[in-house]
Amino acid sequence: MNYKLLSLLWLCALALIGCGGGGGGSTSSSPSASQNVDSWPIYAALASATSSYANKNDTRLLRSQIDDVKSLPGISSFDANELATSPVSLTFGDFFQDGQLSAFVVVKRSGGQAGKVYFLRWKDDSKWVDDTARILSNRAACVNNQYAITSDFNNDGKPDVFLSCGGTVEEEQLVFLSSSNGAYTRVGTGLILKGNRASAGKIDGDNYPDLVLSNKDGTTHLESLMVFRGTGGSVAPFEDKTSAWLTNCLVNQGQYSPPTMPVRVEQVFLIPTLNNRLDLVVSGELSSGVKSQMWMKNQSTPPFFTNCTSGTSNLFPTVSFSGDTAIMMDLFYVSSTDSFYGYMQTAAGNAAGMKKFPVNSHTSLNLGNGTLATPGSNPAGGFPGMFRLNGSNQFIAYDAGCSGTASGTRCGLVFSAN
Repeated sequence: MNYKLLSLLWLCALALIGCGGGGGGSTSSSPSASQNVDSWPIYAALASATSSYANKNDTRLLRSQIDDVKSLPGISSFDANELATSPVSLTFGDFFQDGQLSAFVVVKRSGGQAGKVYFLRWKDDSKWVDDTARILSNRAACVNNQYAITSDFNNDGKPDVFLSCGGTVEEEQLVFLSSSNGAYTRVGTGLILKGNRASAGKIDGDNYPDLVLSNKDGTTHLESLMVFRGTGGSVAPFEDKTSAWLTNCLVNQGQYSPPTMPVRVEQVFLIPTLNNRLDLVVSGELSSGVKSQMWMKNQSTPPFFTNCTSGTSNLFPTVSFSGDTAIMMDLFYVSSTDSFYGYMQTAAGNAAGMKKFPVNSHTSLNLGNGTLATPGSNPAGGFPGMFRLNGSNQFIAYDAGCSGTASGTRCGLVFSAN
């Protein structure tokens, strides 16, 4: 046969097969009887972004709503003390380097034991399976697991996972780093914090993503907001840069004046805004006890964040439900509308909505009051903790505690970015 014809047929076959896909979204022809289905298909690995925001809102991701691990039909073996999945411990990446986005979640355990890590792979276009043993030997998370984020912390082109730990108690923060043989290693960072939310991105512009973390009411470190430079190291992957990179913005519990910066920071967001500038938004409490959110422009050179005392123009307008002030649980910036969208929720979790904050000025950081979208009724199963922006300009649930995605349920909640 003519070699040119052979080449043409081969290219056509590749086009029919396709590649990529997210959250198990890739498709392929079926393997033959002699082939191992667990190794099919093998596509080019999906690149990981350095920003946790970009990875969370990856448009290749098709399934960001996962039922509790113990309810998944593809998993049947559990330890006796395994409890429920932590819904906000969910994050995605091509952890198996097979051309599709897999999931990382943590299942809580009783008796004060550390949670158990699961790397879930979407198999046969039909179900999530536990393939953790293929890439991770030490499956211990932390006792009080909080948020997980994906970034390429060691700059090897593969996704890594940072897991914030503690919440109301101090614990060591963890990172799960990829290696050249495809396996992951659990690394203790040495950072003892009351970790809640974490966010990653290249603040200083070197090869390694940096971290911003909340440390509400911490005692080993008094700063409620902390920043760490990524070093790429496998033993000590982060270096404390809080005082150097947050000049005038140090937040010691109850000691900040003037009270424009939230004193007790709960949520942190590194978010690309105008011209992909990586700005910082923090959410927590003012010294008066009122919940508040602040937008801090990235100054591009050290110190990177200095405008936390510039008055009220960089504060988000207060959002409340029936007099109960809400806190920002998740945040997005949409360039087509030049607006922030904050997912706001009351402390009790009994009311929530998506608030649009138009940007009146990027230089002075002025924000408009915008509009608030709320569901007609509270969803069954309560409100999710996180959302993501999909390819259709919708905010959909990003959650590992689902029980179906029908309208009116926790994971069926949808808002529009308009």
